[in-house]
Amino acid sequence: MRLALIGATGYVGSRVLAEALTRGHQVTAIVRDISRLPSRDRLTARAADVQEPTEVAVAVADHDAVVSCFHPGGHDPGAEPHLYRDIVEGTHAIIAGTRAADVSRILYIGGCGSLYAPSGLMLVDDREALLAGVRAGRPEGTYPTPAPGGPSLDIPRGARIAYYLFERETDLAWTFLSPSRYIGDFGGPSGRLRVGGEDLLFDPDGSPSRIDVADLAIAAVDEIEDPQHVRGHFTVATAPAAT
Repeated sequence: MRLALIGATGYVGSRVLAEALTRGHQVTAIVRDISRLPSRDRLTARAADVQEPTEVAVAVADHDAVVSCFHPGGHDPGAEPHLYRDIVEGTHAIIAGTRAADVSRILYIGGCGSLYAPSGLMLVDDREALLAGVRAGRPEGTYPTPAPGGPSLDIPRGARIAYYLFERETDLAWTFLSPSRYIGDFGGPSGRLRVGGEDLLFDPDGSPSRIDVADLAIAAVDEIEDPQHVRGHFTVATAPAAT
């Protein structure tokens, strides 16, 4: 397939890039700085500002599908006062640009804030569920490193609005993929993917599930190759190893 990959140099995007190339896909990596991309067979680098719909449209034209690992910056809210705005406006631009390019299929990797907690509220709205995760501590290997002064809600709030933007989209064959509560480097690809719907996944011991970033990349490319959640929202976790 000819895939247009947005955010190919990021933490998630770089893993999706590697997974797609390993499976033999032709990938156009859409980034701000093409010097950060490796030289690989079947890889084309294209510079674009994904906050601009016209630039997105030009970059993704003539591809079979778009995969978005879009993130407008790092994770320090003190350094990024407009992070929420940039997530929302960037997502809108990606949707508009993909539609304008007449590419129907898009997979967007968002955040876990748009998943539902056991209370029935979205995680971003469930303060107790959020605090419970903080009290329990982050598993070793979780990304990103917490910002000084405590976590910001800009990212989960932005992810929630990004999902709403896709939910109202009727022209595109979209899929919104949310990682588990914790994403990180937990040992590499496991082959133990656990797929869920719109609810947060939990391990048998009751703790919030985690997803290895390599497993997330596998799930993303699986969905592009064999769509199971068109115009739908799903999550994925790395299942605990059998004991």
